[in-house]
This record gives sequence, structure tokens and C-alpha cells, in this order.
Amino acid sequence: MMTRLHEVIRVMAPGADVRWLRAGATRLHRRAVPVRNKLPKLVAVDRLVTAGFAVMAQAETASLPPRRRALLYRDGLVLAFLALRPVRVSNLAAMRLDQHIVRDGDTIHVRFSAGEVKNRRPLEFSWPTCLLDPLHTYLEVHRPALLADTETPVLWLGRKGPLTVSGITQVILAATKREFGEALNPHMFRDCAATTVATQDPEHARIIASILGHARPETSERYYNHAQSMAAGRAYQEIVRRYRGSRGRRSSTSRTGAGS
Repeated sequence: MMTRLHEVIRVMAPGADVRWLRAGATRLHRRAVPVRNKLPKLVAVDRLVTAGFAVMAQAETASLPPRRRALLYRDGLVLAFLALRPVRVSNLAAMRLDQHIVRDGDTIHVRFSAGEVKNRRPLEFSWPTCLLDPLHTYLEVHRPALLADTETPVLWLGRKGPLTVSGITQVILAATKREFGEALNPHMFRDCAATTVATQDPEHARIIASILGHARPETSERYYNHAQSMAAGRAYQEIVRRYRGSRGRRSSTSRTGAGS
């Protein structure tokens, strides 16, 4: 509403200084709380990673045709990777072996240039160590089964070649629906990562901005505030627990004294 009011005044009074109104609208937008509550759908990162490994293990032992096994293994690797490195789905779908996957000895780095990232800042991180062997298995065994007679440097493949943003989104929706009973879209993995840090290790909540690649610290502020609230809640519960314990001991002492 404030944004619309800003536009109306700007048109009706071209010389008016309405920057304050625009700034107010921006602040309100940042503080707005989504109508839909996502918390019930969030899954802890360790469960996402465990599910990914379970799917890969199933693909390795299932009596399925090679391409079906390859698709299943890919699903598991995508789940585990996105849980540990929650990049935006556009970057996930764009990953290429000749551009974004860089080998450095025993380490593999993932690199995106500034122009490829939403916040226009270069993004670089190491491929998760626990997923190095699964990546090699995917590249050496399962990805060739999906390539068939085609050639492409795109990392993630489907039945008909490279997965698009829409294609990899459908893969993630289907895999999470199968594993958790409810579909999670790729962006939810970012919420899952931030919430897991905020609730399980609030003292390190400031790392959320780096994990999600946020250029503005305010974007991650709500998770930090949530972490602080969780920590305060735990401290308060501990205070109450100790207070109740001390009262119980005093009451017991009083009753003993009265009986004597």
C-alpha cells in the first residue's frame, strides 16, 4: 500500500520529495512476516543429508535398469548436496563441469561469477567432503548412463538431457515428497539450513549470511533474532528449573524442621 501511495504522489506531484515514503515502504517490506507459516514444513539438515545418503544407497543395491538407478542416485546426491550447500535453484541447475566445478588436488571447489549470482557477488565454496566419493560415483558410473549418446558439461542430468530450473525443481519436490511425505521446494532448503543453525547452534547464527550468500546482513537478521530468542528461552528455562529446585529443597527442609 505504501509503495502504491509513493507512486501516486510521485505522479501527481513530480517535484515533491517522497524519498522518506519509499524508505518507509522498504523497511516495512523487510519486516513483513509471511502469511503462510513455513515452520511446520521445515526439516532439520541432518535429516535431509541422511535421506540423501539413504537414496544413494538404495540406488546402489536396487535391481533396476542402469538409467533408473542413475536417476535415483542423482536424486540422493542432489538432496544431500543442497542440504549442505543451499544454493539458489538457478545456480544449482546451471552447474557445469567445465565452468563451476574446479579440482584442486583432493579438493573440489564450486565457483560462480558475480554475474551468475543474485546478489552480484562471486560465490565460491568447497564441495562437501562427505559427498566427494558420491560425486565421483555419480560422475564415473551414473552420469554416463544418463548421457547415453549425448555430450554436455551440465552436471545434473535427467531422462532427456540437462535438467532445467523447472526440471530440477520437480526432482527435488518429488524426492522430498517420497522421503518425508511432503514436498519441499528448493528454496525451503535455505530456510532449513538457516533454521537448523539458529536452533541448534545459536552462538554461531552469524554464519547464516555466509551460508546463504546474503549480501545484506539484514536479510539474515530474522534468523539471528530467532537464534537469540531461542538461546534466551533456554537460559530462562534453566533459571526457572534451578529456582524450582531450590524452592523444593527449602520446602523439604521446612517440613522436616516442623516435624522435629
